[in-house]
Amino acid sequence: MGCKSVRAATENFSDANKLGEGGFGAVYKGELSDGQEIAVKRLSRNSGQGDEKLLIYEFLPNTSLDHFIFDPIKRTYLDWERRYKIIGGIARDFGMARLFAVDQTQGNTSRIVGTYGYMSPEYARYGHFSAKSDVFSFGVLVLEILTGQKNSSFYQSDNAQDLISYVWRHWEEGTALELIEPSLENRYSRTEVMRCIHIGLLCVQEDMERRPTMALVVLMLNSYSVTMPLPSKPAFFVSTFTGSYAEVNEMYTSSTSQSVVPAPSMSSSTHASINEMSITELYPR
Repeated sequence: MGCKSVRAATENFSDANKLGEGGFGAVYKGELSDGQEIAVKRLSRNSGQGDEKLLIYEFLPNTSLDHFIFDPIKRTYLDWERRYKIIGGIARDFGMARLFAVDQTQGNTSRIVGTYGYMSPEYARYGHFSAKSDVFSFGVLVLEILTGQKNSSFYQSDNAQDLISYVWRHWEEGTALELIEPSLENRYSRTEVMRCIHIGLLCVQEDMERRPTMALVVLMLNSYSVTMPLPSKPAFFVSTFTGSYAEVNEMYTSSTSQSVVPAPSMSSSTHASINEMSITELYPR
């Protein structure tokens, strides 16, 4: 699809068609000549991407997934069957929006961009990114869909300072089913739910080498003949209330001045990647 067609579809990226803006640039609604509606992310020229790049998505008129899973009323529209299909659909399509340089599947950046709560520890702390960084983000999203809780603004009174820690604690105690979104009211497949929790925890393991590939995730979701290893301790897992902020602050503030991202209590300024790559900026859809 040529840039001229995209400009025509979005009325030259008019403000009237602007849907929102993230760390990588603004997103616009557009309509192609055949009537198909699209969403176009126009990567910021300040993102270090060189020539202008555009990401074109199918336009989803029902807004993003977070408007449903975190809303006290709309979450009831998502029964277990729908949530399970959403998880499988995201797994199949995940990472499609990444832009890699030729033959580049991993690398480093000295400037961190992304959404707090979804960034992998190796990316948030050191600027190291790879396909396994996206696997981590997918794992967080799976746990959010299962629990109806948002990782980046999570709080429970039992010393868990993030959703991942909360799920891990229940997994270790054998009470994982207590985590499930209350609106489901036991109307779900326990086997499928436990499998999804298991997969989610495998994806958020601290050791990136132990995280599965997305291809393996799809296989695990669709075949019960696949033997899944036990998950190891997840990233950001903390054991005490006092120590949690120290660990998160340490994780989100690199020892070098070149790689800084906001910790929960810090101001949220936007930084841009300066290399030839953009990382998936994850939002539930």
